[in-house]
Amino acid sequence: MNATTIAVFGCLVWLPLAVWILAVIQWTIGGDVDPLTGVVGIFVALGLGYAAVSPPVPIVSPIACGIVFLTVLTYPAFQLFLHKHQTHSIDIEVIEKAYRGIGQHPANPLVKFKLAEAVYRVGLIGHAVAIGDAALANVPERIATEEHRVLKRWKSSGVPPNTLQPIPCVDCQTPCEPGWTHCRNCGGFFLLDRSKGKILPTGVVRKLTAIWVTAVVLIVGIPSLTALPTPSSYIGMGGTVIVAAGVILIAFRKPRQTA
Repeated sequence: MNATTIAVFGCLVWLPLAVWILAVIQWTIGGDVDPLTGVVGIFVALGLGYAAVSPPVPIVSPIACGIVFLTVLTYPAFQLFLHKHQTHSIDIEVIEKAYRGIGQHPANPLVKFKLAEAVYRVGLIGHAVAIGDAALANVPERIATEEHRVLKRWKSSGVPPNTLQPIPCVDCQTPCEPGWTHCRNCGGFFLLDRSKGKILPTGVVRKLTAIWVTAVVLIVGIPSLTALPTPSSYIGMGGTVIVAAGVILIAFRKPRQTA
């Protein structure tokens, strides 16, 4: 490969890697990725770029390039996935706030409608429509114009039959019918519990980043180490596996329970 070809090839590899590194920095600052995983991810990306341009053994270059461009191709889908996760997390906060509002103003129908709007966004359409109907049943349209308009739009869009099924209360397993805001047996916030079950657990970005880092370290690192003399090669492979296992253990560890 001549100098011009190497320069062009290097640009093609490093431009997408720069996007990846900036994304990891952003996730680390935002707290989605812990600092250790973020630093490891950045160094792995740098090593991946170096391996693509100056491979220790010939087979490593196409492998590294394949991983780089596969990462670029999947990045938009991952961003969309992350956006949906973050949106669901916000909806959960709104549902929690609505339940607090109902606790403070149980007779206020507009507060109950706020709960209906929040659970509609997380896909509990039948329950949202039933709560909205009950909340606005005795509220004239001139007083709650926007709420009535929203409810009519929900109904015109259709209510999937599967969203009209009772939801079992997490605490007492009582089937909670559409229109209920609380479990009528134990008072549990069954809509909040069901909504939480619809989102991914916290730390999902950290875990996916760790899986990516581990895959790259193993797929690129082990072939690269075959260029070393036999004893050093085996030692390096063992160390690579230990590092990869450590990244996974750190990413998937359970958070400490605070008193």
